[in-house]
Amino acid sequence: MEQAYWLRRQREELALAGYTTCAEAKLIHLDLAGRYSVKAGEEALRSQVAPRACRVMTRNTGDSPMYG
Repeated sequence: MEQAYWLRRQREELALAGYTTCAEAKLIHLDLAGRYSVKAGEEALRSQVAPRACRVMTRNTGDSPMYG
């Protein structure tokens, strides 16, 4: 969900960069698009790592005498 948000923001910034005629504004929009791309990549990694960690924790809690 978060990844889709950041990718949508990236596309919007790229579109805005294409519409502007001012070089400085174009660079700002392209910079923001790059930052949003990084955020989308971080979110993709976070969504892959979190479910694995939850599975490992669930498996380990069953073996612990504290939870028995």
